[in-house]
Amino acid sequence: DYLRMIRRRKWWLLASVALVTLAAAGYSFSEQKAYTATASILVQPVPTTGSLTGVTPATLGPDDVATQQQVLGSTLIRQAVQARIGTAGTIAAGTVLGTNVLTIAAIEPNAKEASKVANSYASAYVAYRSAQVRSSLGRAQKELQVRLTSIEGLAASIEKQLSGMASTSPTAQALQAELQAALSNEGVVQSQLEQLVVGAASTSGAQIVTMAKTPTSPSTPKTQRNIGFGLAIGLLLGIAASVVVDRLDDTIRTRDDLEASLGNAAPVLGLIPDVREWKDADRPFLVSETSPHSPAAEAYRSLRTALQFVLLDKRVKTLLISSPLPGDGKTATVANLGVAMARAGQQVLVVSADLRRPRLGQFLGCDESVGLSSIALGTTNLSDAARSVSGSRGLWFLGTGPISPEPSEFLSGRTVAEIMAAAADRFDLVIVGCAPLLPVADALAGLRWSDALILVARSGSTRRRDLRRAIELVATADADIFGAVLNDVPEEKAGYYGYGGYGSYGGYGGPRTGRH
Repeated sequence: DYLRMIRRRKWWLLASVALVTLAAAGYSFSEQKAYTATASILVQPVPTTGSLTGVTPATLGPDDVATQQQVLGSTLIRQAVQARIGTAGTIAAGTVLGTNVLTIAAIEPNAKEASKVANSYASAYVAYRSAQVRSSLGRAQKELQVRLTSIEGLAASIEKQLSGMASTSPTAQALQAELQAALSNEGVVQSQLEQLVVGAASTSGAQIVTMAKTPTSPSTPKTQRNIGFGLAIGLLLGIAASVVVDRLDDTIRTRDDLEASLGNAAPVLGLIPDVREWKDADRPFLVSETSPHSPAAEAYRSLRTALQFVLLDKRVKTLLISSPLPGDGKTATVANLGVAMARAGQQVLVVSADLRRPRLGQFLGCDESVGLSSIALGTTNLSDAARSVSGSRGLWFLGTGPISPEPSEFLSGRTVAEIMAAAADRFDLVIVGCAPLLPVADALAGLRWSDALILVARSGSTRRRDLRRAIELVATADADIFGAVLNDVPEEKAGYYGYGGYGSYGGYGGPRTGRH
């Protein structure tokens, strides 16, 4: 099947291979030539000293070579090279795996300059390392010399005391023992000093292993390699383009796409256009309040009208709103629809029942710390937990409250059903925003106590297969979908259907759904 498809789309394949290969060749011929010269340095271990341990044999720890790699590329070495040859050049310091060897790769547009820069870095680093070693061992040597002089002075003082004293006296015997100890320490320190002198003479801390040679050919561009990659990538892209062109786009973009995906499951209640004013995806934007005369706000009013007509012959008090996946715009739909319904003179309660990612309170400027779970826990009641939304007469908000560790079980419990029943008795309409259908079972649990479900899809994002899967899940719960809303429709496409009400079931407003 794929071979037949590629044969049908062979011109896409050939065009892709030709374009990418020509682009790779053009890039190679236009790219500036660069030469790479590499020098290598052996990092040598240096003996150390301690007041108790004396001279410690020269060793390199596991991190020493990596540390010296950082020193090699440091500002200090760059400044030394700059002072020596007038330029710091461009280098890459590295290591040879499993060894104490550092590498310096200089990359320059001139071959001789590349080798000059690499060798200058090698020499500057070796000089710095040697000076560092000499300074360190010199300080240690001075410390040992001071200790040796002190011990010699102590021994001379004891010998002076013994010269006028009988050798058999207890004091003389004690002094004799102290003298032996001093002479013994003198021998130890003298030996340490000799070891340090030998160590200082035998190591400089670093040694150049390989000087950088002048490269005979540029390291970039690699024309043959680039053209080979171009052929391979062009072939892959051509096959991919053939597959994409040969297959239908599975994304819902228009009202017709949504209706085809819904089938007979539900009508389309509204088209909500993209809100261009919504610049920051992380900051909720309530278009019905911020821009009440915009096409988006008008679209939500059209959605309200469509709902009112459809609700004439149906007893619906609790309306559950969900979507197949996150990012389809359900939260913005709940908030804006709540504002639109309240402005029509109804007493509306919007409930934040998305216990996975509650954001409804941010849209309405309300706190979610006290809400649904607070009532279930008995710490408050519905009258106290439901808060009026500032600036929206007739609109009330009920937050999530403390988040339950098991949201699906919580929402399917009898307590939540009782809370929703009480809310339906008190308000004209209860609009509940719940988690998406496909990732979790929260919305399916909400179908037990809600009267109707509205599905929200996002133009250019929601896939038909996801919407169909959501419809199947609702069917398994023996529930019906009341209608669907398409969010984020481009204004030019939304305008094709008009903004008016009942005949087209809705309007075209709503925030960019990828942002809520």
